[in-house]
Amino acid sequence: MKAGSFSIIFLASLFFSCKKQPQQINDKKLIAINLNSSSENNFFIKPISVDKPFFSEKNIHPKFYKKQLQSFKGVPKLDSLALVSQVLQSGPYLYNLYHCGDITKQKYLEKLYGHFQDTALYATAKKYQLNAISGFLDKQQIMIVDANNNGDFSDDITFTFDKNFRNTFKYSPYSYKTDSIPSINITYTIISYGKTYNVNRKMAIYPSAKTNPYIYYLSNAYSVDENLNNYSLLNRAINYYTASFTVNGKRNNINIQGSNYKSAFIVIKPDSISYDKTDLSFQLNFQYRVKDTAIIQHKTYLIDSLTPDFTKLYLKKLDINEDSIKSYRMGYRIKAPLYFNTLQGVKNTLGRLIKKPNTYTLIDFWGTWCTPCKELIPDIKELHKKYGSQINFISIAFDENPEIVETFTKKHVMNWSHGFVDNSNRGGTIIPQLSVTSFPTFILLDEHNKIIHRGTGDTHLEKIKAIIQKKFKTVSP
Repeated sequence: MKAGSFSIIFLASLFFSCKKQPQQINDKKLIAINLNSSSENNFFIKPISVDKPFFSEKNIHPKFYKKQLQSFKGVPKLDSLALVSQVLQSGPYLYNLYHCGDITKQKYLEKLYGHFQDTALYATAKKYQLNAISGFLDKQQIMIVDANNNGDFSDDITFTFDKNFRNTFKYSPYSYKTDSIPSINITYTIISYGKTYNVNRKMAIYPSAKTNPYIYYLSNAYSVDENLNNYSLLNRAINYYTASFTVNGKRNNINIQGSNYKSAFIVIKPDSISYDKTDLSFQLNFQYRVKDTAIIQHKTYLIDSLTPDFTKLYLKKLDINEDSIKSYRMGYRIKAPLYFNTLQGVKNTLGRLIKKPNTYTLIDFWGTWCTPCKELIPDIKELHKKYGSQINFISIAFDENPEIVETFTKKHVMNWSHGFVDNSNRGGTIIPQLSVTSFPTFILLDEHNKIIHRGTGDTHLEKIKAIIQKKFKTVSP
C-alpha cells in the first residue's frame, strides 16, 4: 500500500471489562449480561470465523447488481470497477433478489425456512449488507467502503493499494489489526422479531484475490470468475465483546467474537485460568455457541441468546445435575460411545479400552506424519513405564494407513492400547466427537470419565504429567 494513502486511528479500547466490577449472577431463570466492546489485541478465535469476503454478484444476480450499482451516489471514475458486497442478513437480501426478478417467489419463500415474522420489515430494510467500490486506476487498486451505509461513497475515505497487493498480502492469523490495513468503523442494521438493531463494528478490510480463502466457494456458489475475483475484498472483524461476572463468589470472564450474532464464538472461562492467547486448542475447553449448555462454577446454564447488536448475552439457569452434561471440554464427562478402529481394522470404542477401573486414562491423538507428535513419544513412553500399571494409556492415530501405524508402534515399542481413524473419513469417529482439531492433543480422564485436562503440544503434556505425579504422589526427577 502506498504510504500516506490513508490515516487510521486505532482505539486502544472502547471499554475494558476487567477494570470494571464483575456483574453479580443470581439464580434467576433468565440472566442478562451486559457486554462491552473492546479492540484490545489479546483475544483470538480462528480467522475463518471472522474473515468474510466482499464479492461482486454481477454474474449470479445481474438485475439486483445493476439496480444496486445505479442506486449509489459518489461512484468514482476509474479504469475499471465493481460493486462488491457482503450480506449481513439473508431475509431482506432475499426479498430484494425476489423483487428484482433474480429469484422466484417460491425460491424466496423456501430460503426463508419458515421465518416469516419479519417479512414486513424486509421491504424497507436498507442497511442489511456492506457495500464497497473496488476498482483499478493506473497501477493502483482503489477501495471505497460505504462505512455509514448511506448509499453514498462521496463521504467515505478512498484507500489506495498497490495493484499486486490483492495477490500477495496474507493477514496474520493471530492479529486483528495491523498498520498496513485500514481499520474502518462500520454501521449496519439487523432485523429480529419485529425490532431493528443498529450495529457498530470495527473492521479491517483489504483487497484479496489469490490469497482469499473463499475463492473456491465464490467461484462455485456465486459464479465469481477469475476476472471478477480481482475486485474481491476480505473483511476481518476487529472489535470483540467482553464482560465479567461472578458465580458462587468466583469471577468468570466472557469474550465474544464473530461476524454474525447467531454463529458467534462465546468464550466463558474462570478468571483463575490463564493461557497463551494463541493456544486456540486449549481455548476449546471454554468455547461455546448460542444454545450450548455450559457448566459455570458447578452450576448449569443454557447460553440462551445474544442480541444482534452484541450488547447483551442471556444465560438461562438449568435445574439439572452437572454430571448429566456430556462434552469434549475440561470439567465435563465424555459422551459414550466414542468410535474408532483397531490397527487391524476392527470397529472399537473407547470404553472397551478403559480396562482399569477407578483410575485415570490418558488419550493421545497423534499421527505418523506429525513431527511434534513423534517428538513427544519418548515422554509418553516414560510415563507409561512409571504409571502403566495404574493408568490406561490409549493412542489414537489419525492417519492414512493402519499398517504403517502398527509398524511404527512396534518399532518404537509403544506397548499400550492403540486405535486408528482414517484421516480421509473421520465422520462419526472419536475425532469429531471430541472436537480434536490439532495434533498432538492429550486428554486426561478421571475414574468417572470426566476430563481433568486437555490441550495440544508439550506444554499441556507437562501439565498432565504434574497432575499424574500429584495424584500418585511421585516427584519428577
